[in-house]
Amino acid sequence: MIIPKKNKKKRYEGLKGKLIHLDPGTYEILELSAKLKGWNLKQLIEYLCKEQALIEANEIRQLKSDKEQY
Repeated sequence: MIIPKKNKKKRYEGLKGKLIHLDPGTYEILELSAKLKGWNLKQLIEYLCKEQALIEANEIRQLKSDKEQY
């Protein structure tokens, strides 16, 4: 009888769309930060992405308002 091999899920599967290649040290820092907040890694990444998006949106809004003043 042949037993099929189980597919091992990669550690960060499901985060591929949100992460560009990061070195292992960065992953460790993110994991520790998530543990300190009581979140899982995916929740922390999503939170950080939202925060960065807000920062960039505010910068764009500021640039547009500066251009309109001139």
